[in-house]
Amino acid sequence: MGQSDAYRRASGGRGFNNARRTTSRRINERTDKRQERRGLGAERTLIYRTALETGHRKNELRTLTRGCIDLDGLTITVWAGYSKLRREDAVPIRAELAATMGPHLEHKAPAAGRR
Repeated sequence: MGQSDAYRRASGGRGFNNARRTTSRRINERTDKRQERRGLGAERTLIYRTALETGHRKNELRTLTRGCIDLDGLTITVWAGYSKLRREDAVPIRAELAATMGPHLEHKAPAAGRR
């Protein structure tokens, strides 16, 4: 059984066993984003943990600001405009989650006003 003509043309006429092997591409250090993405691991973990512990939906998490998170009162407040039930909801959080959020929130911009 012979090889297809299309494969022979794609391999430069060398056939299956003699097809040209490509070498792995060199990394373009200017456009490589892997180092930047590695820093997202801790933030992503915190987002997933918050979602699991509070039951917030993706849009509700996406719209949170520093002003929504009360680490002293151990609550996260979702504004009515972003809540599924269209009411302002204050959800309690565990002290362990608040302790994890504290150092992370120090590096974030101050809270924006309500929209």
